[in-house]
Amino acid sequence: MRNQQRKSKASRAIACECGGELRPAKFDGYDFSDYVGLNVTVSNVDGFKCTKCGGETVDGSLVNLVMNYTIMQVAKSPRRLNGGEARYLRRTLHATQEELAEKMGIDRVTVADWERGANPISPQHDYILRGFALGWMLAGNLITPECMVEILGTVFKAVRRELPKKGTPSIALPDPNVMRKLMPPRGEMVACA
Repeated sequence: MRNQQRKSKASRAIACECGGELRPAKFDGYDFSDYVGLNVTVSNVDGFKCTKCGGETVDGSLVNLVMNYTIMQVAKSPRRLNGGEARYLRRTLHATQEELAEKMGIDRVTVADWERGANPISPQHDYILRGFALGWMLAGNLITPECMVEILGTVFKAVRRELPKKGTPSIALPDPNVMRKLMPPRGEMVACA
């Protein structure tokens, strides 16, 4: 009987690419930069650590939560977007530079220039890009129309005054439990937080 229990327990183990076993772990801070493309860290994260190579990973649903929460944080920024932030919002729309440029009525090179930091995004295009990203969240029932209006209303004046920051700013997100309260599963709309 004990042998069967051991086999059953072993069959539920999650294998790492190196051949080791992924075991539950708690991380004080987890770097989501590889997933998000911006400097994003989250505190107090449940995840998995490999017994052989020491590699760390987290559940995919947490990655989605962090990505959606990051959209909100970038959209709420009280200054114009920098290149990395503009690229992140474009990618959340699953749009190429060409597709975004076409939707905005501009040339693809203009989008490429923003993203690589050659030219700052104009206040008008910044506002439009934020609107597209928040509209995507609204269409996915991730935010309410009131939340979208609140964010866009809040950043409207600031975006016209504040230039983008150079480089990629770091974004420290709260504990995943806090994010889950503010960003419930897809289809369960919430007001702004």
